Amino acid sequence: MGEDRAWRDFADQHVQEVRQQYLRERVQVSRKEPPTRSPSLSFVSPTSAVPAKWFRGLSIKLQLTVRGAAAVRDSRKAVLIGWWAAAQWGMWFIVPKDQTVEMALPSGYQPSKSKLPPRVRFISNKIREEEIVELDGVRVTHPLRTYVDMCRMGQRTNAWLAAGWLLNRGLSADEISSYAASFEGTMRPNLRRLAVSLPHRAKELTSFPHLLAYALLIDSPVYVRTHCELDEMGHAILLAGNDLVIAVNEDPLWRQLEADPKDKQLARRLRRRERWVASRGFRKLYFTAEEIEADPEGFVSEVLGARHLRRRDLSYW
Repeated sequence: MGEDRAWRDFADQHVQEVRQQYLRERVQVSRKEPPTRSPSLSFVSPTSAVPAKWFRGLSIKLQLTVRGAAAVRDSRKAVLIGWWAAAQWGMWFIVPKDQTVEMALPSGYQPSKSKLPPRVRFISNKIREEEIVELDGVRVTHPLRTYVDMCRMGQRTNAWLAAGWLLNRGLSADEISSYAASFEGTMRPNLRRLAVSLPHRAKELTSFPHLLAYALLIDSPVYVRTHCELDEMGHAILLAGNDLVIAVNEDPLWRQLEADPKDKQLARRLRRRERWVASRGFRKLYFTAEEIEADPEGFVSEVLGARHLRRRDLSYW
């Protein structure tokens, strides 16, 4: 899997199209002259601007993909790492609060502070040439190295998501774990154990929404389990405590099924099952993946609050 051609097959096509459009439409600015601000342009690096209307129409993740591509092209040898590399591949990740572009030089050395561009941070990570792939001229770590870097840097939620994405792309849990176990770079023992174990745990959840919710809850005070039978009356992909079902991207009324006349009877049976599960004492919290991504801390807080609410007397007016 070390060859560029094999890894390039992993890249998300839509992300690739956005990156290529950036390369076609970017406006180069001289380093020696201060940039001239224009309402029709958005500066994505000190030397690169793009049409503002196009850039603002992108999702936040795609905007960061463009910013990362622009930043690394301003540096001859730099390589995007961590979730900035993940953005170029189209891997699953959530956007951290600190949106400083993170790169590294293959040598592991830090560049001169006088040459550091704004909103860019260099990490002292050695990277072997076989761990680097060029995507449309943008140098990034390959997906396995990207996953390990997330573990090394303590980005636990994104490490869960990266492992899930790699599994979704066809790598086995054993392949991912073997790479992490044999990784030659420095890594704290507890983080290496994390990198080796995550793929085997992540394979229980195959979708981004459920893996995102689980990754956030597993590192919180909430006790959460996967794939639980609900008193022989249903199945919960995520169960917090003993009675709180976490439903992500689910329609509680199954209205979409009713669009097809053949499935109307099925929708009625599913609604009846939902009512029966509720009558047995199970509660459900419904979220969309977009809600969770937009406010991860709020999601965890809401689930934690619902767990505590169960222990209090309810008042009615």
